[in-house]
Amino acid sequence: FLIVAWMSVVLAGLGSELVLGRLISKTLIQMKHGYAAWHFAQLVFSLLLTVAFTANDGIGLFFLSPGLWKMGFPETVSSLAAFQKAKRKLTVPSLAHLLNGMGMLLHHFSTSLVITAICLHIFPRNRAITAGCIVPILQHLFVLVKYHNRVIYILLELGLEVWFQIEVIANVAEFDSGYGLAITNLGRGLALSMLLAHYLYLSSATLGIADDVWGKICKGKKQDEKNELSDIDNSQGRITAILNTSDGLHKWLANNGASAPAKRRSMSAPGITHGSMLDAETDEGIKPSTNRWHRAGRKASAQASADKETQGAPRASCTV
Repeated sequence: FLIVAWMSVVLAGLGSELVLGRLISKTLIQMKHGYAAWHFAQLVFSLLLTVAFTANDGIGLFFLSPGLWKMGFPETVSSLAAFQKAKRKLTVPSLAHLLNGMGMLLHHFSTSLVITAICLHIFPRNRAITAGCIVPILQHLFVLVKYHNRVIYILLELGLEVWFQIEVIANVAEFDSGYGLAITNLGRGLALSMLLAHYLYLSSATLGIADDVWGKICKGKKQDEKNELSDIDNSQGRITAILNTSDGLHKWLANNGASAPAKRRSMSAPGITHGSMLDAETDEGIKPSTNRWHRAGRKASAQASADKETQGAPRASCTV
């Protein structure tokens, strides 16, 4: 009968998430203060589990199912659904959802079986089993602290988690059901499964924190790159504006610590202009390509002078 009663509790709790969870979420999202209902479901977890743990008959099962599965809010299902819908399964957020969902399933299954056995007087409510159940109830008393101060919440939960680990490990060998070794080993196995569920919780939380920190770092790098590109664009705009003005190159070189090139006399022939290219360059520091332009200019000047002299000279005549 223990298995039947336990399956009834599990199906009622997990089934409420599957049947009502999506409807509850869609309804509360449309409400202005819908999040308050979720906070209330988290807050009464400890009260409902305390009533179920101290009950001496099957009435405690009515408080166990809605308390453990938080009134039908899709806490367990949403984590597993997030992993299933993820396109990339091996990313940090996807693995965090998977570990969180598996940890909740294992935790709820183990807790519901332990309290069901206590309500049916199969497990005794002695110190060994009470020590392992009281700390998770205390952990859920501070669950709303995370919405106000995350650092304090993490410190409180880690301190209570250390206490829980010590209590379970120290008392697991002391547990005795009184109904034989098989029932006793079942209780000890459930205690160890609770430890495994909490290890999954811790792994999921660690991955979530690491993902948040890495996201902030990447966001900061992207912002720095954006600012750097913006500075480069502004600098290029200022340089372009300076070079477009008269004598802009000389002013820009002077402002950046370089000596402005001295102007040289034009080497072109009278009447022929070759532009500022021949007038604003010096022999020192001129690139080879610029020297070729100078040589081409001088050659063109000499050719133009020769053509002019040829045109002015009288042509020789030949008389037959």
